[in-house]
Amino acid sequence: MKSSPHLVPADRPEVTRPRGARAGRLGRDRAPAAVPPVVEDTAAAVSAAIERERARTGAWLHDTVLQVLEFVAAGGYADEPDPSLMAGAAARAADDLRAAIEGELPLTPGTLVEQLHALVRCERKLAAHKILLQVGQIDPAPPLPGTEQLVAAAGEALRNARKHAVATRVIVWCEVLDGLATVVVEDDGVGFDPTSPRGGAGLRRSIVGRLEHEGGRATIDSRPGAGTRVLLQLRLTPAQPVRAAGGARR
Repeated sequence: MKSSPHLVPADRPEVTRPRGARAGRLGRDRAPAAVPPVVEDTAAAVSAAIERERARTGAWLHDTVLQVLEFVAAGGYADEPDPSLMAGAAARAADDLRAAIEGELPLTPGTLVEQLHALVRCERKLAAHKILLQVGQIDPAPPLPGTEQLVAAAGEALRNARKHAVATRVIVWCEVLDGLATVVVEDDGVGFDPTSPRGGAGLRRSIVGRLEHEGGRATIDSRPGAGTRVLLQLRLTPAQPVRAAGGARR
């Protein structure tokens, strides 16, 4: 006896599928739900934070490990290489890199002026030219977020002057007015064409790009035979306290 085509075994429930116009109407009725704005904002904030951290890590590697490798490869930029000087620089770079990998690299403490003083002292040990630090008006304020990146950009400008400018004097000038920090690094060296792809690539990545990621700006003014002037500006604002989910308690 043949089974009826309308009978379905008990362990296989019948599935009805809409056809024709009804199926199209149901498909339209079940359109994907819109993503809530708060989710989109959170995703954008996370993406921006990841990109900012990636840029900071790349800039740190450029300013530390890469600089030391170039220093050693160039024999210390001296006519007669000093093996002990290069060995010491390599050892310190290895310690910093190991600390960074292990998450133990401390942030540089101090205000903008204090950090610039430390930077200039280090550069004076390696440079053949004079380096002067001049301080303008400084609003009284504790160390603020952003200072470290501003000083790092100034350090890159000083290293470029040491390696390429053939200068006799470099002046570092700074001021902080109404939360806006300004640092200028100016040399009397040979200068260069900032618009050339090769001449300004490192400066755009390690100085201009670094400040832009922090919400600041950097301008480079130079031409062959007329020295180089690097202007750095960044607004320093106190870190905002993290609020717990659900808002503040009353």
